[in-house]
Amino acid sequence: MRTTAIAQNGIQIGYGATGSVTTNNVVDDIYINPPCGGNSEPPCYGSSGILIYGSAGITVTSNTVESTQLGIVPATESATLIGHSLGRLVFAIYRKQHYSKR
Repeated sequence: MRTTAIAQNGIQIGYGATGSVTTNNVVDDIYINPPCGGNSEPPCYGSSGILIYGSAGITVTSNTVESTQLGIVPATESATLIGHSLGRLVFAIYRKQHYSKR
């Protein structure tokens, strides 16, 4: 889905929720109006295939994520990421201090 209204995420676990994300196909989450540049944090906004936000101990296993700006975003203290297929992404795995660019 392409949208200018808000950066939508394919799958999100957040705000202390528990669970796991296993064996999903997440495709085409695109935010087409991200403000980029300057010293803002993050430097650009975008849609995530899988977003883990403020929920520790989440396991993300064997998912396919394609055609999103941010593939998998573990914005949390701890998350386990195992065996994913990542394609056509701006950032494969994005963290505030460290990211893996594809």
